[in-house]
Amino acid sequence: MKIMHQQMLAFLAILMTMIVIVGFLFAQFMFHSVYEQTYSNLNNYATTFFSLVVDTEDDSGNKLNVDPSAFKTAKKVMSDQGVEVSIYDNKTHKRVYGNTGPKKISETLWQETFSGDSRVKRTRTGEQLSVYRGWMYGGEKLGVVRVSRQIVGRSAQSTMLLEEMVAAMVIGGTLAMSLAAVISWR
Repeated sequence: MKIMHQQMLAFLAILMTMIVIVGFLFAQFMFHSVYEQTYSNLNNYATTFFSLVVDTEDDSGNKLNVDPSAFKTAKKVMSDQGVEVSIYDNKTHKRVYGNTGPKKISETLWQETFSGDSRVKRTRTGEQLSVYRGWMYGGEKLGVVRVSRQIVGRSAQSTMLLEEMVAAMVIGGTLAMSLAAVISWR
């Protein structure tokens, strides 16, 4: 085997390795960006939803007074965007509004929701991302709002696109290496 062909084969191997590494890093960056964007959107939805729907100045002394018509309207707007919404009571930690998500929040999740400055707890199950945001008024815990949605970028279409990209790289790399080997053995 001539030295020039060996160097050409080595260069091709290095080039293919670099393409695979860059492709992998691009896919990881894309999925991470989609996840962080979804989390940011859900956090903003939780903030907006609670401020629109909950009245903290109720005359009856009830601290968590949810306006049913405002809840229904806000829930409809968010469901059109694929966002599920639930509100949980402070005393029992049970879901009092909404029909999605767990019926009751565990004490551990409840405490984690109110710990720290942000009072936000995110959980991820499969392709679903949930943000639990605790709400306080006058130093008293009022409740927790949960907003949840599918992670859009990790849908079946993007997974299929990634699989096709990997298959094309493997086939192209195999053909290029085979061609380089045939040339180098002549």
